Amino acid sequence: MNRKKLLAFFLTAIFAASVGLGHPTTMEAAEQISQTVKTVTEWKDVPYATISAKQKLDIYLPKTGKGPYPVIVAFHGMGGDKNSAELKNAMEGLNRGYAVVCANYREPGEVHFLDSLADARAAVKFVRANADKYGFDSSRIAAWGDSLGGKLAVFLGTTADHPELDDPALGYAGESCRVSAVVALFPALDDVNADADMKKLGLTPSMPRSDEKYGRKMYGAPIQSIPGLVALANPIRYVNSSAVPFLIMHGTADSVCPVSQSQELAEKLRHNIGSGKVNFITVEGAGHHVADFSGEEYRNKMFKFLYKHLKIKAMLKQQREKNKASR
Repeated sequence: MNRKKLLAFFLTAIFAASVGLGHPTTMEAAEQISQTVKTVTEWKDVPYATISAKQKLDIYLPKTGKGPYPVIVAFHGMGGDKNSAELKNAMEGLNRGYAVVCANYREPGEVHFLDSLADARAAVKFVRANADKYGFDSSRIAAWGDSLGGKLAVFLGTTADHPELDDPALGYAGESCRVSAVVALFPALDDVNADADMKKLGLTPSMPRSDEKYGRKMYGAPIQSIPGLVALANPIRYVNSSAVPFLIMHGTADSVCPVSQSQELAEKLRHNIGSGKVNFITVEGAGHHVADFSGEEYRNKMFKFLYKHLKIKAMLKQQREKNKASR
């Protein structure tokens, strides 16, 4: 299916499967991510496309170590911002030798799904196209996000072989949006079945998708009337053997995005790429808040996963050998 046909599906629909999801709490919003890491080299508000003022990203490089650096490309949740504290887990990468790129994107309500996804894909392509300029290791890129940002990260980890999802108007012809790993925190996945899945868990949906006002606001029509259309915004359907390694974390008390859907995603990934490449961690009692996943225990698990699947040990060995040869 080409991009024109896909656009037709979404012509009257707004991709907002998770409007209001992932927005930091008042306390979190007051804490800017610049306060969570050591001094770094940075570039702010770098445009990766020019269609919208939202298409900007911030680039951070660690002051310790030498590039090229493995890269974390991080996406905030709906209503968030590339400079909000919800990305502080990703920013911890600066203290562990990673470059971190925090991207804004055109959000649901402003555009439809294909444009939000195309922005995420273009942000990764920007990183690859500018690897030499900023000292990125383009062979070691991880997509990272929570809630709606987690949904975009999941799409990046499962749809690199779908060029019809690119928007040529954003540039980077010939560049790949393939990432090497995904870290997804309580990702928004399947709106069609979200209410039913929540009830099976014994939870009352705090954002019921059955609300017609919700459906009209988010998709242009009640979800019940366009289930096939809304299903296209579910990244689980795109999982196949070309998916990359995944770390998925989800709280059992999340009443916005049911944990069972992340479990379904993990099971399908395991079936397609093997259990060794899929880490699914449930956090008992955790809700739909990044703060519930920000302890040192959870951060260590995130970076242990990246160390393994971005092959950091091999990278460090190569750098040592290169340094020896240059002496």
